[in-house]
Amino acid sequence: MQGYSGIKPGWARISFPYYMSNQEFEFILAALEFLSIYGQRFLSLYRFHFKKGTWAFNKRAFKELVGKASNGNGDALSTVITTVPGLKIHEDGTEDLEDGDLEHPVMVNKFASYLIIAKNIANLLPKFPSKQEIPHDLDPSIVHFRV
Repeated sequence: MQGYSGIKPGWARISFPYYMSNQEFEFILAALEFLSIYGQRFLSLYRFHFKKGTWAFNKRAFKELVGKASNGNGDALSTVITTVPGLKIHEDGTEDLEDGDLEHPVMVNKFASYLIIAKNIANLLPKFPSKQEIPHDLDPSIVHFRV
């Protein structure tokens, strides 16, 4: 593969230990379903390095994305997050659920808030992002999963 570590077969394995709570199990299944539906949208926020086989998060692209969503009004990230009732995220990244209706899904299941935020971000992203250019000296037929 001419020194391209990013071009090789791969797989992922998910374990469900016996001590995992039902809540965690359901969250992982919901997250897998979310990825199967919306995962391709997030590719535009990352750059893939073919030689190293690594992914890099594009902070500038993300800031531009949520900046457009905020229309220049206040903190752009809070625009995406504040659509989750009862969830408060601090500057240091810690999270609190504000006092409120204990029957509210966010209060009952904190994991649900993660999926709500991810869906809010996914809805800001293009449904079919443009494909990343592959290096000219690489045969496109061996790039099975082109991003």
